[in-house]
Amino acid sequence: PRSLEREVQAVDNEFSGVLQEDACRVSQLICHTAEPGHLYRSFSWGNKKSLWDEPRAAGVDIRAEILKHYVTQYSAERMSLCVLGGE
Repeated sequence: PRSLEREVQAVDNEFSGVLQEDACRVSQLICHTAEPGHLYRSFSWGNKKSLWDEPRAAGVDIRAEILKHYVTQYSAERMSLCVLGGE
């Protein structure tokens, strides 16, 4: 559980660090104005409040949910590799 808390804190720090950048604001604008049901309207990034505080307050076992997601979604068949070179 401590490692999970550290990861959530790392995500929160990253989120806080780019929140005021134009690219982040454009991304937020696209998410909030996309058509209902569009992929852009789905959750794409979180902070400590959305990833830790609110789920815990709702009685969600965060670690169990992450492990369930890993088992059902994390698979080589669902991944792609992109190699970008400077040549």
